[in-house]
Amino acid sequence: MLSFAEFLFKEGHYERCLLTLFELTYKFSNDPIIPNINYHIARCYEEIGSYILAQRYYKKVIDIEPKTSFVHKAANYRNAHVFLLMGKEAELIDYVGTSEDPYMIVFKGYA
Repeated sequence: MLSFAEFLFKEGHYERCLLTLFELTYKFSNDPIIPNINYHIARCYEEIGSYILAQRYYKKVIDIEPKTSFVHKAANYRNAHVFLLMGKEAELIDYVGTSEDPYMIVFKGYA
């Protein structure tokens, strides 16, 4: 099912991809892959322009995953990007704060 969801995303069928991903979260609610699924849910919402929902799911990933994990970093960067997409530069600057992460510094520079 995850491969099918990935295929749907790559083909631009974001709503259908969301349905598949939500079905996965329902069937495997305690699986360690849930943060990855939540990340992909957020990506779908981002692609269809539902930025608030995208940030909600990125935050779920950020809250669950350790800071050193790849999915945490990816969700953190995408979440920062969503601030830019929404035109919320001041919130992005607050979000980045005093981070020394080069990518976050670049986001802050764009803001």
